[in-house]
Amino acid sequence: MPTFHFIVSTLGRTSALNRLVESLRSQTETFFLTVVEQSDSPSCAKLIAPLVEQGLAEYIHEPEVRGLSRGRNRGLRELRGRIVAFPDDDCWYPAGLLAEVAARLRDARLDGISTLLVDGDGDEALLRWATAEQDIRPRSIPRTVSSATLFFTRETIERVGDFDPELGSGSGTPFGAGEETDYVLRALALGARLRYLPGLEVHHAEWRSAGSTVDVRAKVRSYNRGFGRVLRKHGRHVEFLYWAGRSFAGLGVRAFSGDRAGAAHQLDQLRGRVSGYAARR
Repeated sequence: MPTFHFIVSTLGRTSALNRLVESLRSQTETFFLTVVEQSDSPSCAKLIAPLVEQGLAEYIHEPEVRGLSRGRNRGLRELRGRIVAFPDDDCWYPAGLLAEVAARLRDARLDGISTLLVDGDGDEALLRWATAEQDIRPRSIPRTVSSATLFFTRETIERVGDFDPELGSGSGTPFGAGEETDYVLRALALGARLRYLPGLEVHHAEWRSAGSTVDVRAKVRSYNRGFGRVLRKHGRHVEFLYWAGRSFAGLGVRAFSGDRAGAAHQLDQLRGRVSGYAARR
């Protein structure tokens, strides 16, 4: 059995996926890669074919099954490694990372770890990350967890099960994120011990960078609707008030200082969190 099983759901982004594959080839740990492609054409099949021929990967074309969580769940049907991870197709691993992750997870007291996420220049990406190594708690998830940074033991995955298909990019719901937060909360509720290790890094493309075609404001609203939804799902009512209050206070500060862009960002966060929390199941 290989040490790692990576499950990637993609919409045919071959260039980004190739970078991830090359980063896996640079590692010393054994791995198996499952690629679930949800685009209409099998764009990534040729890219993955050499690994498939070597018995190191499987390619699954599911054009009628959309959504990041559904793609991951398809890949979870057969686990192939002792450690399971869910990299985004536009992330990649620095040389030596997997050996360090495997060494830390040999500690029988740990059921999973999360690392820091950085962009190609080594700057923190996507979140305001905590600086100190720590056990992951429900309250610390927003500053210690992204799906691309998570590594779970196989036993933990078998206990927690599938991702919630209502959450995450492409789900067909308003909740464009939160699937990893939901998953970690479920793992913690089962008694899992998860550790945040900011000394280890996963690289990820920064979708807010200059020249990006992403509608940043729409994505911020979608991500925060997912966040609000998960807080409601798990009864984290006090935390919802805290995070909504932060956005409200930030909106006031930026509006008072004349920072229109910053105020708009805070308003998008606030609207997303409130609408996700208030949405009916």
